[in-house]
Amino acid sequence: MATFIDSFHSHAASSPAQHAHGLLERVGAYFAARRQRQQILQELSEFNERDLHDLGINRGDFESIVNGTFRRG
Repeated sequence: MATFIDSFHSHAASSPAQHAHGLLERVGAYFAARRQRQQILQELSEFNERDLHDLGINRGDFESIVNGTFRRG
């Protein structure tokens, strides 16, 4: 298990190019996840009230569905 000190040393040893690459990967992953979240919300919003009822969800459940925290109660 890596400690904070190990993590710090490995981070300090990385070049600026490696740091920039890692940053760009994280930013890219953030925007990809954001796009996916928006797409899921868009698709859910296209259901009518009858379809939502048949699925056992309502519009207030959308955020928890997208966040992965939805639980049927």
